[in-house]
Amino acid sequence: MARFEKIISAFEKYIENQIGEIKQQSQVQSEEQKIMRGDGFQEAMRKQEEMQTTLNLITHNFNKVQEDSQDRAALVREELKAVEGALTQQLQDLQNKVAVDDSTLQQRVQVAFDKTNGKFKEHFEQMMIDH
Repeated sequence: MARFEKIISAFEKYIENQIGEIKQQSQVQSEEQKIMRGDGFQEAMRKQEEMQTTLNLITHNFNKVQEDSQDRAALVREELKAVEGALTQQLQDLQNKVAVDDSTLQQRVQVAFDKTNGKFKEHFEQMMIDH
């Protein structure tokens, strides 16, 4: 009995496989008939229209992104020019401050030198007189 059930099970699987193959062949033939009737051409035209619409959308989005990046680049350039102007002004101010500090330091050194030189001369003259 078990052997008979195995044989029947094998036949059932074989029949199911054959039915599946027949269904696939039928579907392929149905698609071929659609192509022959012109349904395939209409389907191809519809797909081509969808692709054209998608391509137009992608082109539009690309152009939008390009415009946005150009606007951003212009803004960045303007900001960089403003920063460059501010840095140039700061450098100029710093150069002026350094020049003033340098001049002040030279005057102080000169005054200190003259004062020390004057005391040294007085001390030297005093030593000459004492001698």
